[in-house]
Amino acid sequence: MEIDKGYRYADLDYNGQTFHLFFNKNINGINKARIVNSKTNLEIARGKGSYFWGNARFEFIDGETYKVIKKRNANGHEIIGPFGALFKVENHAISGVKPINEKDFLAQVFYVFERIKITQSSPSEVIIFYPSYNQIGANE
Repeated sequence: MEIDKGYRYADLDYNGQTFHLFFNKNINGINKARIVNSKTNLEIARGKGSYFWGNARFEFIDGETYKVIKKRNANGHEIIGPFGALFKVENHAISGVKPINEKDFLAQVFYVFERIKITQSSPSEVIIFYPSYNQIGANE
C-alpha cells in the first residue's frame, strides 16, 4: 500500500489489481469512504450509514453489503464485519486480523488507511490548498 504524503488517498496493489482508497471530499467518515479500481475508474465499494445509528456498511458493486459495527473499549476499538473481526486497535496499535476473502481484505485495508490518516499529520513541506468562495471571486 502506498499512501499520499498528505494522507488524502492510498493506492493498493493486490493480486494484479490496483485499488485507490480515499474519503470523498477528504471528510473522515464511513459514509464518505470509497474504493475505486484504478485501471477502470469504476467504484468497487462505497461506505454508507453511520456507526452511531448502527447502519454502517460497505456496499460493493456486485450488490453485496458488509455491515460493520464499531465496538469501543478502554484500550481501543474493534471493527466487526459479517465474518467476525475485521480490524482491531489495542493500546494505540493495530492488531493482526486474518481476512477471509478479497472483500474482507479491502474493507480491512481501508480501516488501516483510516487509522494511519487519523493518527498522522502531514509533513510541513506538504501544502494542501483548499480554495474558498471568497478567494475565487476576489481577483475579478
